[in-house]
Amino acid sequence: MRYAYIVRCTGVEHDATGRVATIHCTYDPTTRSGTPGAEARKVKGNIHWLSADDAVPAEVRLYDRLFRVPYPGARNPWGERGAEAAAAPAGHAVVVAGDDELDAEAAERDFIDDLNADSMRVITALVEPALARAEPEARYQFERAGYFVADRIDHAPGRAVFNRTVTLKDSCPAGRDSPSRAGRRAAARQDQRPHDAAHACAARGPRYTSGADFHAGVSS
Repeated sequence: MRYAYIVRCTGVEHDATGRVATIHCTYDPTTRSGTPGAEARKVKGNIHWLSADDAVPAEVRLYDRLFRVPYPGARNPWGERGAEAAAAPAGHAVVVAGDDELDAEAAERDFIDDLNADSMRVITALVEPALARAEPEARYQFERAGYFVADRIDHAPGRAVFNRTVTLKDSCPAGRDSPSRAGRRAAARQDQRPHDAAHACAARGPRYTSGADFHAGVSS
């Protein structure tokens, strides 16, 4: 058990409805967390626990990213280009304007369509009694849940309110890059594109190069 001892379950009692009512176990007194020699024995996992009789309720606000895509309102909201670009998420407008068209702004979508409906969820949780006495803006890690801060305004004696600031893992949907990784990939692709003006004009078509002596080669 986390911050306690290694325990072995020896029996279980159920109530009339079949729910577990009592667990019988033995413990090894030499394995108390934080004491010398406690790490000599290895276990497959830890039980994170809280005494429901002693815990206090708290309002917990689970904040996530405001937008559900890295580039809200963009034609390719996941920052993908060319063959990498996948179909837009459900509800997104389908556009066919090319990446190099001058009227690209007209093809942009409404960024409101990309808002994350689950950017804030409010739940009630049980926390250690000491957290009810925490000062506003005091910061904690809730194990297996993330990092939290006591709300600067709403947290007060008799009303514990905590806001999640950082999750323990990236919640980006499977198969997609997180915004930070997608940004790095887009920047890398941009660095690989020719930067000279002549090449850019030639790529846009004859109407940008007629009447001038443009060289479409890449500058060294």
